[in-house]
Amino acid sequence: MTTSFFPDLAWLNARRDRPLSVAHRGASFYANENTLKAFRRAAELNADFWEVDLRLTADGICVACHDRDLGYIGRKDLIFSEQSYQVLRQASEEAGRTVPRLEEIIALAKETDTGLYLDVKAVEAASVILQQLAENQISKAVFGTTSPDTCRQLQADGCPWPVAMLIPPRVDPFEAARLTGADIIHPCWEYASPKPQKLLTPEMLERAANEGLHLMLWHEERAEVIKDLLQMPVLGICSDRPEMLKPFSQITSSAIDIVCHRGAHNIAPENTLPAVDAAFAAGFSYVEIDVFETADNQLVVIHDYQLERTTDGTGNVGETSLADLLKLDAGSWFDSFYQGIQLPLLVEVIALAKEYGGQLYIELKLADPLKVLRLVEEMDFLDHCFFWSFNKKYLRTIRGASSKARLMSRRQDYSTLDKSITDFDADVVEFHHSIASLQDIQDCRERGVRVMLAYSGDNQEDIKKLIQLSPDLMNVDSPFVLHKLLTDA
Repeated sequence: MTTSFFPDLAWLNARRDRPLSVAHRGASFYANENTLKAFRRAAELNADFWEVDLRLTADGICVACHDRDLGYIGRKDLIFSEQSYQVLRQASEEAGRTVPRLEEIIALAKETDTGLYLDVKAVEAASVILQQLAENQISKAVFGTTSPDTCRQLQADGCPWPVAMLIPPRVDPFEAARLTGADIIHPCWEYASPKPQKLLTPEMLERAANEGLHLMLWHEERAEVIKDLLQMPVLGICSDRPEMLKPFSQITSSAIDIVCHRGAHNIAPENTLPAVDAAFAAGFSYVEIDVFETADNQLVVIHDYQLERTTDGTGNVGETSLADLLKLDAGSWFDSFYQGIQLPLLVEVIALAKEYGGQLYIELKLADPLKVLRLVEEMDFLDHCFFWSFNKKYLRTIRGASSKARLMSRRQDYSTLDKSITDFDADVVEFHHSIASLQDIQDCRERGVRVMLAYSGDNQEDIKKLIQLSPDLMNVDSPFVLHKLLTDA
C-alpha cells in the first residue's frame, strides 16, 4: 500500500438478519454486464454490493470486463492486456457497451453508497485496485479471485480489505483458505447440483464459523434455491437479479401493498413481461397494467392508444391485428438491451402473475369488459385482481355481470366520497396523493373499502408523508424507493 488509509470493516462483522445482496456484474439480468448502466440498475434495485470483474489495459488503466478480450462485441482481437484503454473504449462505445474504468465505478458506488466486490481477473491489476480504493477511502469492499497466487499476493501486500477465494466444485474450500490465507470462501457451486444449497451442510457452516471464515455464495436466480440460501448464516449471495435477494413481502412488516404502475418500468420497458417479472420477483404485491383489444379481438397489454411511443410501429392499437403487433419491437425505445421484446397478451401477464402468486390492477383502455372478465374467470384469477377504467360503462358492465369482481374508483372523478363508492359498488378508492386525508381513509375503512394512494414521483420526503397515512395500497412509479424507505424504517 502506498497510502496510510485503512478501511473501517465494521460492516463485515455487523449483525444482520439476512445475507448481503451482491449484484453479479451489476444487475446483469436487466442491462449489459459490467457496465455503468448495470451497476446503476443494481443500485436502483437496492443491491448492497456490486460484483465487478477487473482487468488492466496495456497502458495501466483498470477496467471492468469479465473476459480477456472484447469478444462479446465480436472483437476477440482486442485483448485488454495488449491494447490501450482508448482503443478499447472507442470499440466498446461504437458497439453500445462502453467499458468503464474502475474510477468511474468507484464514483458511482460512492454516489449510491454501494459496496464493491472486486473480482481480480489479472494479478497485475491488484496493486492499481488497492491504490484507487485507498485514494477514495472506500471501506465497503472485498477482493475476490479464482487464482490462489493472486490471493496470496494480496495477503502478502497487506491488503486491508477482506479477500475471498472463489472455489470450484470438488475443491475443499477450507484447504484452499488455509493455503491462500483467504478471509472469505466463495463456493462457485451453482452448477454442481440441481439443489446446490444442499451442499452447504450444517457441518460446513459450523466449521466456517469456528474457523472465522465468511461465506460468499455463487450467483443464483432460482427462487426455490434463493429461498433456502436466504435462511443461511452467510455473508452474501451474488445474483444477476439482486431484487430477488431482498423480496419486499418477506423483509418488511409494513401492511401497505405496493402497486407497481405499468410494472417495474424504471428497470424494464413498461407493460412488458420483463417489467412485470421484475416487480413480482422483488416481492411486490401488485402490478398495474393497461389492456386493449386488437383489430382481431385479442387482448394485449400496452398503455397508449397509438403504437409510436413504446414500439417501433405506427397507428392505433385497436386497428392493428395481433399478428402485426407481435412483429413489433416493444423494448428498444427503453434500452437496446431489450431489443425484440414483444407486446404481451393479457393471458401471458396473468399467467406470470399466477406463477409468482402476485396480483394485478387491470385498467381497461379499449376492450370489451365482458371479454376481459371472462378471461380472468377462466384463469381462476378473479380473487387476485381489481379493475378500473376511464370508461365508467365498462365498470358498470363488469359489476352487472359479477358481484365478486373487485372494482376501483377514483375519488377525484366524483363530487363526494359517497358517490365514488356507490356508483358501481367500488371495493377500492384511489386518492391522488395531493387530496388524500386521514378522515377519508377512515371513512373508507368504516365502509369496508380499501384505500389506495397514487403517487408518480420519487421524492423521499413526499413518500414518507404518504406512508404516515397508512393506506392499504400505494400505486407508484418508483416502487424500489418505497421499498427502501419501508424496509429501512
